Amino acid sequence: MTDERMRSFLMARVRERLRDLQAQPDTALDPSYYKHVEQVIGIASTPRGGSSVIAELLRRRAPELLQPNGETVPHLALARLRYPDVSSGSDWLDGNAPPDGVEYIRAALGRELGFRVRRLDGAARARFAVDLTCRLTMQWPNETFEVSEVGRYIEDACTDLTVEHGWEKYEFRDAQAFHVAFLRRLTRDHPGIDPLYYDWTLTSLRRYWSGWPLPLGPPGDVLVEMPPFLLTWPRRCVTIRQVSQLPLLLKTSSDAYRLDFIRRLFPRSMLRIVHLVRNPAACVNGLIDGWLHRGFFAVRVADPELAIAGYSNRYPLWGRSWWKFDLPPGWRQMTDRSLPEICAFQWASAHEAIRDHLARTDADHFQVRFEDLEPALQGGPLPPAFVDWTHIDGAPVGRSSNRCSPPTRSPSWRAPSAITSSADGRAGPGCRSWRLWRGDVG
Repeated sequence: MTDERMRSFLMARVRERLRDLQAQPDTALDPSYYKHVEQVIGIASTPRGGSSVIAELLRRRAPELLQPNGETVPHLALARLRYPDVSSGSDWLDGNAPPDGVEYIRAALGRELGFRVRRLDGAARARFAVDLTCRLTMQWPNETFEVSEVGRYIEDACTDLTVEHGWEKYEFRDAQAFHVAFLRRLTRDHPGIDPLYYDWTLTSLRRYWSGWPLPLGPPGDVLVEMPPFLLTWPRRCVTIRQVSQLPLLLKTSSDAYRLDFIRRLFPRSMLRIVHLVRNPAACVNGLIDGWLHRGFFAVRVADPELAIAGYSNRYPLWGRSWWKFDLPPGWRQMTDRSLPEICAFQWASAHEAIRDHLARTDADHFQVRFEDLEPALQGGPLPPAFVDWTHIDGAPVGRSSNRCSPPTRSPSWRAPSAITSSADGRAGPGCRSWRLWRGDVG
């Protein structure tokens, strides 16, 4: 079977399995929920720009915001709205997407909306078992998981956490600790699952997985969800009334290329955009680190073969075919550039796409620097102007065990030359975006 036929087969298999799982009651909103959404707030930024951290911060600070349990990228792949199934040949997706794909994404978002809970009563455990089974199916498309099996692992993990860590039975204090206990149980019956592809903190890696060998390459030949894989929280479902009253917050870095598509998803809603900018050197250095990390495999490209100096030659087994992070328009012309140039291109392309959308649509937006939000990550207040624009309280709350820390800063804090100049001496792809972060341009 060819690579493309295998990909099509596994994608169809996952779609069919999810359809069966999600047919169970009490797992989704009515499909017409999108008509009741009054306001959508989108965090638009670059990969490694801090959007995940800010979304988690807002989840803690602003319970009046609705958020899905994960990002839309896996569902876009299953709906055939990502490379290589789209005509753009990239992450660009405008408002002219096929109606069946639009309906698929709406339904997927509706199934993942909810409020996190910290106590697993019977109904919450049943819902959590379905949610985890769906998520595992997307993370490991070659494996088969049953809801009853996953429910048993949840029960066992809760028992282990009570015995080993003093949790109350069915308490859910922390997603990291829970998934350690859960995956230890799961991997006994599914040895093909590697826990190190999950989104652990450095503390969790050192404390729980120090004896595991680091994986090499992607977790499979066909990926639906990009690693590091999401840690799933149990949730309480939302109601149509809550959907009509509370803003919906969406965050995926590649949404920089899909803002028109988001408008198509929620045609009756007001779309407001947080344009998050971050020190370009920190962002590009973070991207370089990510390309050399065991995760962030986004898409497998066939033509042209990648010849990225510092990546493809360093990892010849996968570095000639696996692209990481966003796939901007024009990526084919960059496949023989150096890794710093690729990362500067990804960073600059996302900001250019965001600015182009804002200029073309005159959308309500708020530009904020990640650095200005960093005090809030340490327990301080959010910037008053940001609070006023979002209409959220945002007051500091008690310490949470959720992961919410700034992206790691690379020691090379100055702007890489790939941002401000190209190999031939001309202005680099990020020259204007560098001035944007400094405040020189609007």
